[in-house]
Amino acid sequence: MVKFARCVKRFMVSSVDEYRKKAFFVSVQAFLLLLMMFCVGVMETPAAEKKGTICILPFQINASKPFSHLQRGLQKMLTFRMGQNGFKTIPPKTINQDPIVFSKILNNKIMVGLGNRFKADWVVKGSMTQVGDKGSIDLKVVDVSGKKMPFFIFQVIEDMDEVPESVKRLALSVEDRITGVPQVDSIHVAGNRRIEKAAILAVVGTQPGDRLDLDKLDKDLRDIYKMGYFKDVTMDVSDGPAGKVITFNVVEKPSVGKIVFVGNDEIDDEDLQKELGINLYSILDFNAIKHSVNRLRDLYKEKGYYNAEIKETTETLPNNEVLLKYDIKEHDKVYILKIEFKGNKAYDSDELRDIMETSTKWFLSWITQAGILDKKKLEFDAHKITSFYHNNGYIKAKVGEPKVHYDDEIKGLVVSIEINEGARYEVNEVNVVGDLIEPADALLKTVNIGKEKVFNRETVRKDMIALQDIYANHGFAYSEIKPIIKEDDENHTADITYDIRKGPKVRFERITITGNQHTRDKVIRRQLKVMEGDYFSGQGLKRSSENLKRLGYFEDVQLHTKKGSRD
Repeated sequence: MVKFARCVKRFMVSSVDEYRKKAFFVSVQAFLLLLMMFCVGVMETPAAEKKGTICILPFQINASKPFSHLQRGLQKMLTFRMGQNGFKTIPPKTINQDPIVFSKILNNKIMVGLGNRFKADWVVKGSMTQVGDKGSIDLKVVDVSGKKMPFFIFQVIEDMDEVPESVKRLALSVEDRITGVPQVDSIHVAGNRRIEKAAILAVVGTQPGDRLDLDKLDKDLRDIYKMGYFKDVTMDVSDGPAGKVITFNVVEKPSVGKIVFVGNDEIDDEDLQKELGINLYSILDFNAIKHSVNRLRDLYKEKGYYNAEIKETTETLPNNEVLLKYDIKEHDKVYILKIEFKGNKAYDSDELRDIMETSTKWFLSWITQAGILDKKKLEFDAHKITSFYHNNGYIKAKVGEPKVHYDDEIKGLVVSIEINEGARYEVNEVNVVGDLIEPADALLKTVNIGKEKVFNRETVRKDMIALQDIYANHGFAYSEIKPIIKEDDENHTADITYDIRKGPKVRFERITITGNQHTRDKVIRRQLKVMEGDYFSGQGLKRSSENLKRLGYFEDVQLHTKKGSRD
């Protein structure tokens, strides 16, 4: 089916839809013009003599309005395509000189008479019919000699832009029917219950009217199987009225009709189901079941049950469904009994263990939960140890990912952490560069890294904040402080340079007060040390917060800033 346009004599449109329709007919007219140019030089080949001569009559247009240009336009398009396919064609101009070809009633006898008059072997009558917003192109092909029965071909079109391609497909179908090349009459699906036929056919490349291509059908068969919904897919090919009937026979995989957990006391069914990753009525997938078991094991490990055993089984249910059962043996909870470090020289293991939140089991673990493995907490501990080294001069220290294993001898978990300490770096020179709003010496007085004997990353971070506060007090609310650390690997020293970009100077655009249900705005504003229109001041905001808290009227005072309309 094809969407039709409403044509007007003047090129005027009142809607997007009408514009699209008008554009379609303009594109068709342009295509026809090109056809006229090509058709003049079409050379007849010996193959044309073998296939015979074909006469394409003007199309009948069944729509809300007559479109005479489409009557001849589609005739020319199909004539051109048949010529490309090796047929000798009667020029449309010659055919259209006979008024009878425009008659709405052309039976087989009249079409045979026209074929004899034009010395053609085949006569084609076509029509285009509007059906709502779509349409169809229908052809009737008559053998002038009477050796073959008349046959019909139609093409359903969803969009106007498909018309030239549809005419090309129709021309190929006509050729195949005339020359006896097998075609696909129709495509069917059998055996599907839950999976919609439309969903299956969506992955099939072969279409009704196509030439029978066994390689393409084999790919279609494989693509259906790749959908993952079927345990077997076969194909039958039988004879139909207009070619071969293709039937894809599918055997659907069973679906999960019920999920049960047996033996779980410490974790309830609802929490297990959330972690499972398999839903009721989903297609049975043994690979997904395998992953679900691994997820359940991980969940039990998080709860301290490292020795939990989980086994899955399936049982057949009616209506091609299965029961999925997980048999669980939780066993006793397993605790961390040992935390060991490898590669640490500057600090002993006890010092490093004191930094961690993760700890080993002791006699009050049943209250404190000490010794329970928490992977997120353990990951955070690795970052804490890394920061500890970086804050004590070991700039290049690296802490590996903690590894956990079960030790059969001690009947508990062992946490192993590898450390590469590297050398310890002392502080050498400290400088400030960039957009300096005060002398460098004055700015350096606010930084403390120079007072440290060894490099300390936390001190560098605090220095950055202190420099930002200075710039904020001068109206530079968006200053950027970038520490540049130059390491001397031979002498194990580090030079720290703070590169400053002050950014634009900004003002307070608007001050909004919220949450004051009883205290008036003017009472609050009297305590503020900043005003709308003033340059930004971090110190002013700090003093404003202190004044409001000192009033004692409020349980909490929070100041939030965000970029204004000009930022």
